[in-house]
Amino acid sequence: NTWRFQIINKKPTRIRAVAKPGTLVGANRSALYKGAYERINSAISAGFYLEAIALTESLLADRLESRASYVKGRDFSFKTLDSLVRELEKTEPDQELRKLIAGPVRQWKQSRNQALHEMAKMSSDDVRTWDTRLAEVKPAARAGLRVLRAVDRRAESIRRQTKTITR
Repeated sequence: NTWRFQIINKKPTRIRAVAKPGTLVGANRSALYKGAYERINSAISAGFYLEAIALTESLLADRLESRASYVKGRDFSFKTLDSLVRELEKTEPDQELRKLIAGPVRQWKQSRNQALHEMAKMSSDDVRTWDTRLAEVKPAARAGLRVLRAVDRRAESIRRQTKTITR
């Protein structure tokens, strides 16, 4: 028997919803943010650090996608956190936000990668248990929330100063 596989490399294009007067996008996104922030806090409290980290990345990426789209003047949606960080380190005109991205966001991204991509991997000299590893990611979950809040505050401040409604 001969098996044939069709490889499709192209993902469907997704475009980030932009808040505009007369639409519910802003209200819907605000509700999503509120729910995600609540879940992050409850996940950290309950010891579900990996869930908190994943949700934090989603919110952080959404905030940075919004900013990158505004700065670049074109859609910059559904990108990886790494590509958003690299792009905004080069193009972000607001020095305070650029410093946040190049410092705390980049550092947290590394902690996030280690927490999510290496939890079940074991090197030849690694004898840490699951519980030990889980305890080690707690600081990354908490730091991620602090970084997210700092980026969100700065982006919101810039948005108010420029009176843009992209959210």
